[in-house]
Amino acid sequence: MAKANDISNITQKYYRYELWEDYKSGMYNSPPLSEDRIQKAIECLSDEKICREYMQRVVTEWQIATEQVLTNPESNGRAW
Repeated sequence: MAKANDISNITQKYYRYELWEDYKSGMYNSPPLSEDRIQKAIECLSDEKICREYMQRVVTEWQIATEQVLTNPESNGRAW
């Protein structure tokens, strides 16, 4: 029987980065950090309910980015 964390049977999916929803949303841009942005990040990550809500939205709404990351055995899917 395979262990729960055995991903050897998963085929990695590849998409051009221009299709990734996180890329389209500007996640990889380097905007200057403002106190407001830092505070919003702290608030989101400090509130389990809000953080879970946004993480669920990411998995649901960013289907290509999710598949790209979670089928990559080298990525840290748990952290993502």
